[in-house]
Amino acid sequence: MKNKDRVLLLTTLLFCVLSGAVRAQTPPGACFYSEGFEGEDALAAWDLGGDVEVLTPAGAGTGEFVPAWRISTAEEANIDGYFPVVDQPAGNRSVTANDAAAPCNCNMDNVVLTSPVFDFSSRSNMALELRIFNEMAYGSGSAIIEADRGDDNWVLLDTLPVMSAAWQSIFVDLSTFDNETAVRMRFRWSDGGAWASGFAFDDLCIRERLSNDLSVLRAYANDATVSPFFLGDQSLQYYALPLEQAGELTVASWIRNSGITTLQNVSVSATLNLAGSDVGTFTSTLDSLSPNEQVLVRIPTGHVPDQVGQLEVAFVATADGTDEQLDNNTGSYSMRITGAGWDNGYSAMAVDDGVSQGNYGDTSVFVLANRMELLVPGSRAEGMSVLLGLGTNAGEVVRAILFDENFTFLDTAIRHTVSSLDLDNASAGLPLYFPYTDRPTLGSGDVFVGLQHLPTDGSGRLEVQMGGSTTLGTSVLQQGTLFDITYLYNTPLIRLFLGEVGVGIPEPAQGPSSGVHAYPVPMDDHGRIEFELVNSDTRAYFELLDAGGRKVLEKDLGHMHSGKRSFPLDPSGLAPGVYMVVLRSANTFRTGRILITH
Repeated sequence: MKNKDRVLLLTTLLFCVLSGAVRAQTPPGACFYSEGFEGEDALAAWDLGGDVEVLTPAGAGTGEFVPAWRISTAEEANIDGYFPVVDQPAGNRSVTANDAAAPCNCNMDNVVLTSPVFDFSSRSNMALELRIFNEMAYGSGSAIIEADRGDDNWVLLDTLPVMSAAWQSIFVDLSTFDNETAVRMRFRWSDGGAWASGFAFDDLCIRERLSNDLSVLRAYANDATVSPFFLGDQSLQYYALPLEQAGELTVASWIRNSGITTLQNVSVSATLNLAGSDVGTFTSTLDSLSPNEQVLVRIPTGHVPDQVGQLEVAFVATADGTDEQLDNNTGSYSMRITGAGWDNGYSAMAVDDGVSQGNYGDTSVFVLANRMELLVPGSRAEGMSVLLGLGTNAGEVVRAILFDENFTFLDTAIRHTVSSLDLDNASAGLPLYFPYTDRPTLGSGDVFVGLQHLPTDGSGRLEVQMGGSTTLGTSVLQQGTLFDITYLYNTPLIRLFLGEVGVGIPEPAQGPSSGVHAYPVPMDDHGRIEFELVNSDTRAYFELLDAGGRKVLEKDLGHMHSGKRSFPLDPSGLAPGVYMVVLRSANTFRTGRILITH
């Protein structure tokens, strides 16, 4: 195997959901103790150490003492904006030492959390696995894990690594404590002697390692060895990819030797299936893999998708000898190849995974954007979609933006004022769609697809729902009038469409009616709107836009059956002029014009 196809792990993100308590006679390889810290009393068996004193902003003691460790959600941890624990999975709870939210700022120079006593008698090759969130931000000191044999002679197990804005998976060798009867572990963290951010950990597992145990940790339908900052390729992880932009597939998988012996002749195969048809199986090999070693294996396939549909990639890892735990030797990834039309996804291009795991929001001016890689020139940027966060205030003004790889403007959409209907749709998981104004034809290269929060007279808040973690360089936040750039570790639910979309926020109509009829012509103090609905039993919505594209009236028409439908319109409160009528449902989009005179 070529060197470029093998990348040693620096830090791997693993998302294991663990739960339960101490168990006896568990098989090797399984967690004999696991804790996901989802309950309010999940720390009841742990020693929280002494309480810490709450300090004034100047650092003086207040005489109030509180526990240093507690169970928190990501939202609770970051309530004041300085401890941005990633909400992964959504609503997850974790153990936190938090110096950046009430009731602390506290004296947390050396806070200690000690586990219950574990009996490792008759157990061998022990290991600890967990997730940590450790940024060491705002002057934080180190976070460490120690262990003893119940005698207060503490031994350092690990000084925990630092990573910004991401959960890390940690593996700790506990084999020196094999067969011990009274093992404790403790976490130590410091705020550096002053105000700092915090430290969090979650999903703790203690288990016995097997002799031969090869694991697939994570699967990709892209070349995960390539940086998103590298131009001229298509190496990002896509959830949806337009057929017209699909290039040769290179897939990849993280694997780990979870056992205690060196594995020989390690093989990773990837089987591709597109739209129900087998494409083929492709393989990469390694000579050996040492115990605890984790490697990213790159597998070029040479296959270019040739039809729309679901692309399934199934990974299998094998090695010489008998694997003692076969249920962790496989992995998979699914990606949709999109095309024109509603059934084919309107040629959507998406780097998010479609699952909301929190929000980004602010009252200030900002842009959230995702990078998209275009291999084939000639595609047309029709529009974009975004899933708004539920903390958005109605009345906020936004617009869609399209940048090139240097953040130079390529196109925008008309400004849009967020309505209560938009927020109702967001609560139902329905994205907001914006057609671009010029719909430019794109060359090859990278573009950034974004949503901009525009300034208003008030101080309202705009939120965008965020997906799972991503590689640094895929997603970006721009803030302020100078568009200061911050690259993100999680993904806004923002997508590009290279095909015409039948729903959305329309621009003012310039042509004749396209499916909506208004009577009488012109309207004065009463009127009626008639249209044809092609869906069966679907929810329909009515909007009225003035000549400047501003929404002046909207109505939820409720569920309707297919066929010709009509409803009354009272134009008495509207100024004289030309208006655009918009009727939309799940896959119906109809527009027309009316003239109002009084």
